[in-house]
Amino acid sequence: MPKVAVAESLSDWEGLVTSASSASLDDSLLGEHVEELRALLEQAKKLHALRQRLEGERRATAQALAETTEQAKTIASRIRAKLKGVYGPASSQLIRFGMKPRPLARNDSPPEPVPGAFKEEISQEE
Repeated sequence: MPKVAVAESLSDWEGLVTSASSASLDDSLLGEHVEELRALLEQAKKLHALRQRLEGERRATAQALAETTEQAKTIASRIRAKLKGVYGPASSQLIRFGMKPRPLARNDSPPEPVPGAFKEEISQEE
């Protein structure tokens, strides 16, 4: 139910409860329905207030998440730029960090691996 419809319904029900309570009808069935509507009206008001509070919290949380995400993207970009500066933009070592190295030119050969960059396998004797 849209927010305007909820507010209109609450207002309508409140007016109905007030009018029906002040009416001098001697109908016990009407009195039971009025009390039931009064209880439901109070519950609806509390739930509407809770919904508005949670909506405000959701908006604040979404904004904080967007700001944090933007900061993380900036820092990640800085780290990637530093790694490209250290290893070079065409280095195959960039793959370790989830980055694509720049493709080689047609006549270029792949660079030689840096000694000691990778762990050597040690064979264990039994």
